[in-house]
Amino acid sequence: MIRLQEIALDEQGSALITVLIIALIVALFIGAVLGGIYVQSTFIQQDIDRTKALYQAEQQIYEVLHSGEEPDSTGIFTSNNYGGFLKITSFSEVKKQKITLEVLAGAFPDSVFDYAIALKDTNSSLSLTGSTTISGDIASGYNQIERSTFKGFPFRGSFTGKAKKKNMRDFFPAFQYEFLEDQLDKNTSFFESDSKNQFSVRDLSELTQLHEGDTLYFSSSQEWSVNQTTTFPKDIVVLVEGNLTITGDGNLGTYTTFVARDTMSIGGSVTATHAILSAGTFMELGDQVSMNAQLISKGRIQLRDQVYLTYPSMVYTSTTTFLGEQQEVIHLQDESTVDGTLVYPIETGTFNQEQFRIKIDENALVRGSIYNQGQTELAGTVYGSVLTKQFFFYESPTIYINWIKDAEIDITKRPQDFIVPIGFSDSTKYVILHWKEVIE
Repeated sequence: MIRLQEIALDEQGSALITVLIIALIVALFIGAVLGGIYVQSTFIQQDIDRTKALYQAEQQIYEVLHSGEEPDSTGIFTSNNYGGFLKITSFSEVKKQKITLEVLAGAFPDSVFDYAIALKDTNSSLSLTGSTTISGDIASGYNQIERSTFKGFPFRGSFTGKAKKKNMRDFFPAFQYEFLEDQLDKNTSFFESDSKNQFSVRDLSELTQLHEGDTLYFSSSQEWSVNQTTTFPKDIVVLVEGNLTITGDGNLGTYTTFVARDTMSIGGSVTATHAILSAGTFMELGDQVSMNAQLISKGRIQLRDQVYLTYPSMVYTSTTTFLGEQQEVIHLQDESTVDGTLVYPIETGTFNQEQFRIKIDENALVRGSIYNQGQTELAGTVYGSVLTKQFFFYESPTIYINWIKDAEIDITKRPQDFIVPIGFSDSTKYVILHWKEVIE
């Protein structure tokens, strides 16, 4: 009997231990489940906060693009002209969840850009000759287009579209270019300021010491050979007191600005993304340069060889001075290509021989638009629209005004989402070109 009682007591102790172990396991399991739920809920809340921050940052951008006014919010917001476009940075924070968005915006083109040609000059009708091919409607002061024989050779091209008579004084758009000139003047004032020396650097080796958004000033002309190891920080501004020459196979960075007080020459296979290139007197890009860039100059701009400016690029000059005997203010030579817009907004001279010109050579291509308050000499191809005061070509001994010979303009081959620089309309409808979340 005593032995049975001892066994019973032993078993009771074992049962207690078993119960305690089971209770501990259950407690640990419940704790793990609750901990998992807490962690999960924390991540869910972080996602909710991040989504709220993203929404607020997007809302700020939406407000300025659709109302043109500064957003009414608690976030941090900047909006500045960046060449011919609008650059926006929007920051928002919700419970330590931070979002920074960077946006580049252009303008939705007005209806005039839906025409293959808009001819401002009403002194003579438009004549097509040679192998000229026009696909799209033509707006001019006349309700017909001439198909002309040239030196005994009949017209052998085509015109697939309609000739539409317009009051070109009202229909041809103005370009409000003052905001671009303000940016050029800002660069000029920097060269003349006393504070420029605090940004002075000696050579490219100092790039390693620079940070995003820094300004570099070189007090003399520069010749650089950049390679793939050369790193230009984002958003830097480089100003050169004289001439700037860049060659090699390097990348000039993203949202970088290069300003030469006199001339600028870029060759090799240099690349860049959303860059601004600015020169005071003359700019030339050659070789196999391929970049997304805005070329802004007070002087002549020349592209040659196989240069390719990718969409959405812009080429702009406001020169009113002849370079020697050359009247071309923008000249696309050889097989150069621009995906974007060429702009010459200055109307000068009342006589044909006093007009400044945009010239597109036989194998050159513009995929986008040409806006020209002077003369357009077109021997190459435009996949898009040409808005010009006059057309011009010369074959000895005669100057031909408002004649197009052996060229192609095809509005149907323009990119579907094509945009233009801001400045063509008082009520700009903005279109986002580039949208990026900045990772800090």
